[in-house]
Amino acid sequence: MDFPHIEVKIKAEHIEEWDGDADKLVDWMEGINFIADRSPIVWKQLGSIVPTRFKKNAKMCWYSLPWVCRADASEDWDALKAEIRSYYMGGSWLNRQKLRAKNATYRNLTAPKEKPSEYYICKLKLLHTAEAYTQTKLILAIMEGAPKYWHSVIDTSTLRHTVDLQDKIIYHEDALMYGPGSSADGFERFERRIPHKVEANRAAKMLPRGKATDNPIKRDAHAYLIGFHKDLGKPPFPQDDRTLAKGKSPEEKGTRPCRHCGSPKHEDNECKYSKKGARKVKANFANPSEDYLEAMSAYEEANLGETSEEEDAEVGDEAEIEDNVFDEEEPESEN
Repeated sequence: MDFPHIEVKIKAEHIEEWDGDADKLVDWMEGINFIADRSPIVWKQLGSIVPTRFKKNAKMCWYSLPWVCRADASEDWDALKAEIRSYYMGGSWLNRQKLRAKNATYRNLTAPKEKPSEYYICKLKLLHTAEAYTQTKLILAIMEGAPKYWHSVIDTSTLRHTVDLQDKIIYHEDALMYGPGSSADGFERFERRIPHKVEANRAAKMLPRGKATDNPIKRDAHAYLIGFHKDLGKPPFPQDDRTLAKGKSPEEKGTRPCRHCGSPKHEDNECKYSKKGARKVKANFANPSEDYLEAMSAYEEANLGETSEEEDAEVGDEAEIEDNVFDEEEPESEN
């Protein structure tokens, strides 16, 4: 007797596309791992199907490989996964993930309205990607990025596993979200004053240039940005938002704005005032402090992968590549 059942058919469209963004690679691979666990046949087929879901930089890099390498990597999902790891997950990628994990804090400028439970998931995922931690160190690292008052709500000395911490965070979510002695309405009013982006809403508030950063709340918000240091001071030149970054802008990456003009739309070296500003930097920072050097190092680490991605994109604009891996004809020399 044929009992009613749900018929599940996996199509290529069910596989998420990937554009070569290394910071999204782990989440993308986890999604395909879930599909691969359906059956050995699916696991085998994914090796040849997944490359058809590559686009932009990922597609360009795939077709840059010799045909023999692509054929070997297409044997199954594990073979393809190993090829992707060897290409994208190098030393600079790992250093960038470590930096992202270290700098991830509760309700930073990239996620100003996140819930405590959402912060836990994001921070834990970054920590797992960066390196291997014990359960105790994971708990400490997660709490380190949270506000200090969380420790008065959650006693971490009794916790043995990250799941225990997650249960505590969900149970006390309201108390952790608003903090002691504050109400939800009061916190929301305060939250709306913190800029979601670095620009500080000059145009929206119609403030004269140079006065937007006089607000101490907005000025303190810059301290959450990668590469920020108090010694950088006020940008010496007028803000120029017309000059745009070639890749991701500082506001998209969570790094500090341009040190020369204060714009979140481009990096220091892309600023039209960079030559004039460089002379001032050399004069003002002849003997920089150790924490200033650490801030500059963090800023450079955050931009590690940007240059190589831009170069790959320029090559991709000139290269003519086929849209479907199954339509490709094998070179006669390799038959």
